Amino acid sequence: MSPIPSKVLFTHILDNTMEGFVAEPVSGSNRNMAFWRKTSFPVARHDYRPCAIRYNEKLDLDPLSIAGRAV
Repeated sequence: MSPIPSKVLFTHILDNTMEGFVAEPVSGSNRNMAFWRKTSFPVARHDYRPCAIRYNEKLDLDPLSIAGRAV
């Protein structure tokens, strides 16, 4: 069995860490949606119709977990 090159291992660990930052909080990462709040991450919502008529406004929507509530 050949060893894994350090560059490949580091890239893999870095990718997994970044995925954890943006992951759904119910998976156990991104606790309290901290990354989403800090970056104003556009979290998917089931309905944007109330916002569709608001042009050139910052919406300031709180992020929601897939569980349907703020965690």
